[in-house]
Amino acid sequence: MNQGDLSPEDDQAFFKWLMNNGYFPCNGWDRFIVDKTGDGEPAYLKFFEILNKYLFERRPSWLVTFNMEPQPSPLGERKLKDIRNVVHIEATMQYNLYELIEKISVRTGMYIGEPKLENVMSFLAGYRFAMDSIGAIDTSEPSFGGFHNWVAAKYGFYESTSGWANMILTVELSLNPTGKKEADWAQKVTEMQHRNSVETFFKLVSEFKNA
Repeated sequence: MNQGDLSPEDDQAFFKWLMNNGYFPCNGWDRFIVDKTGDGEPAYLKFFEILNKYLFERRPSWLVTFNMEPQPSPLGERKLKDIRNVVHIEATMQYNLYELIEKISVRTGMYIGEPKLENVMSFLAGYRFAMDSIGAIDTSEPSFGGFHNWVAAKYGFYESTSGWANMILTVELSLNPTGKKEADWAQKVTEMQHRNSVETFFKLVSEFKNA
């Protein structure tokens, strides 16, 4: 990436952020930094401190794109294979839950072991927790959080508090959703019913995200 890759909109977004966060008084952000730190190296370091704060808070698209793959250095005798900052890589990581679900649908056993909705649910919850703990951005559209209510509305459940896994298994077991009867994980469910409910989940997710 070079200076030409940055658009005027990028500059405007940074200046607007400076003003909204009190770094841009009437005499300009550069004067503000110098007045706070004095000229020279302290001012230089302060500027990059503020810029870094902006990048972490706003995560502009160009920063995310830059950190998606290794960036070799073209300068110096010892050309580095990757000049990206590890902290920036982690801060701009992204994931898409629907892409993961697609992978699970292709190689189900490798990801969740036995084909059961409770295993799918546990795997997805653990994956999301791990990604969220490092600040990774979920780019899933629409948000997977709306899947509970969507499943409830599709099958006529009174409410969605039992969660999509219970509701899908309830339908697979031919229980009456309008009667508020829900599948109990402790009851006997055949291997085929578990397998069918997982396949139904994959189909429903595809329908939900494309609705």
